[in-house]
Amino acid sequence: MFQWIKPFCFKLSRLTRRVPQSAAGLSIRRSLLLGFAAMAAVMILATLVALFSSNQISKSMDIIIEQRLPTMMHTLRVANAVDALAASGISLQSVSSESDRQHAAQKLNNAITEFEQSLSGIDSMAAEMRDVRRFAAALTENLHSLHTMAEQRIAMLQERQFARERLFSNLQTFKQHLTYRVRIIEADNDLINHLLSRPSPPMERIVAMARSSAQWNPVQRFYREVETISRHTLSATQDPTLSALGVSRQTLSIALLEADITFKKLPAEIHSKLDRSFTELQEIVLAESGLLTFRKRELLLAIDSQNLISENHRLTHLIDQAASALMNQEVSETNNAGMTTEQIQQKYMFILLLVTCIGLLGIAALMYFHIIRNVILRLSWLSESMLSIAAGRLDTPLPPSGNDELGRLGVAIRQFQKTAVNAELREADLRLSKQKAEFFYSDLKQKSQELEIMNSKLEKLSITDFLTGLANRRHFDESLATEWTRAMRTGQPLALIMIDVDHFKNFNDRYGHQAGDECLKKVAGALTANACRAGDLVARYGGEEFSIISAETDLAGARELAEKLRRAVQAMSLVNEGSTLGIVTISLGIAVCIPDRKNTASDLVCVADKALYQAKTSGRNRSKGFAELQQRETVKINNM
Repeated sequence: MFQWIKPFCFKLSRLTRRVPQSAAGLSIRRSLLLGFAAMAAVMILATLVALFSSNQISKSMDIIIEQRLPTMMHTLRVANAVDALAASGISLQSVSSESDRQHAAQKLNNAITEFEQSLSGIDSMAAEMRDVRRFAAALTENLHSLHTMAEQRIAMLQERQFARERLFSNLQTFKQHLTYRVRIIEADNDLINHLLSRPSPPMERIVAMARSSAQWNPVQRFYREVETISRHTLSATQDPTLSALGVSRQTLSIALLEADITFKKLPAEIHSKLDRSFTELQEIVLAESGLLTFRKRELLLAIDSQNLISENHRLTHLIDQAASALMNQEVSETNNAGMTTEQIQQKYMFILLLVTCIGLLGIAALMYFHIIRNVILRLSWLSESMLSIAAGRLDTPLPPSGNDELGRLGVAIRQFQKTAVNAELREADLRLSKQKAEFFYSDLKQKSQELEIMNSKLEKLSITDFLTGLANRRHFDESLATEWTRAMRTGQPLALIMIDVDHFKNFNDRYGHQAGDECLKKVAGALTANACRAGDLVARYGGEEFSIISAETDLAGARELAEKLRRAVQAMSLVNEGSTLGIVTISLGIAVCIPDRKNTASDLVCVADKALYQAKTSGRNRSKGFAELQQRETVKINNM
């Protein structure tokens, strides 16, 4: 770059040496016009360079803002939707009732809907998101399988409960037929032991009782075996693994074989009564519809569910990796675009500075040599001559006359040596005074306008809520007083709607105050967009409370407006997991009256607030209203 600067400086020095000779015949007006034209040309050239560089930078920024940033935002939204989709499968794994299954299914449907909506925003990225779509399809299919397993688990739990009830009923049947027999055997044994404890036991009686009791011993053993089978069956329904369940099945099979052998030894009358019950016990324990089979199916479902959950974790990890790769690519592209923008800015900034410096140096050289040699020296001569004439030295030599401005000025000085000098001095004083007065007047007028603008801005800020942009509490109170007076004068109804965001404290605790501020902004936007008339005032009453003043509106119109606002906020579907519906909702209190001198605007606010309280206590996400105001004393009593 320095190779061409030295020749350029040499040519510039030669040009400056030629300037005085070429510009000597120029008049002051022409020389000034030439200087202004050169300055204008330099400014125009610099402006064109600046505009061109700004255009290039704007294109680079448009690539970042219109392409890269939306891509990154959609990718993040897809990743969050996938995480929510995978999380919904965990709740399906642990459902134990129909209500739990419905809640988990609703959560799954919401997650699938949100995921499909997130995918709709990346249609232009089909190639990059091909793997994400494939993994997401597999994840969705697994979740549907989990839902099917959950339905099977609910049905199986109901069948298992029915089988347990059959087992308890069966055991009760055995107790009814065997308990008193067992007690007789136990009583006979006690009696035999008592007789044997005597000094001279009656052996014939003892032998007879022992023979009589021996035929009933199988009853006692069968009763114990049935109780053991029932207890082991209930214990087996809690086995944590298939291997443990297999051991329990083998144990119960052996126990049933032993019980069957004992059952065949029972007396005929008891055998005939309990034959059906014993067969039912065998079916409850080991049949295809038995408790052990249900437990096996439950464990198999749990294993399959866990495998699907593990597969979902793997798919989620793959989707996160694909999204992270795409995010890294977009970040890299954004950095490259930023570096390109910075390079363009540096390049054109250097060109702009170079053009400006060259132009200014040329203008400075031209104006300096021309003004120094042809204007300043002659003006110095004329000024010295004028001072000498003003001092009374009329023979002072004057600069030569000519056709330019300074030459004609010299002629004028000769013609008006004394009187013209004095008159010029007085006129100069008058012009100076007038210019100062005009300058002060213009400055005062400008400051007055600026003061009016600032007062207007301050007044607007004083009645506007800084967060939502709605009217603040002060503006609300002033407008309510004004509308109350106007409605009292015209005899028209005046409606007031108080609005409160449901569960907003939980929303702030769960998502943070920044998310709460964004929620209030969106709710305020929905209220403003759905107000019926331009004359209705929408204000932020305080915290998460809003209010609407609607003049000349009866109760039916106010209720219609309130329902419209409630549906509009609910339609935004702002997520609030702490709410009953899972979204942000509002409750509304309505008060309508025809103002008179018996009541005040504060009474209208109290009634609207009471209606709002009733709306919130009756379930939220609804509106309540009153058409008339009571007397002040009644309102105070009700408020107490």
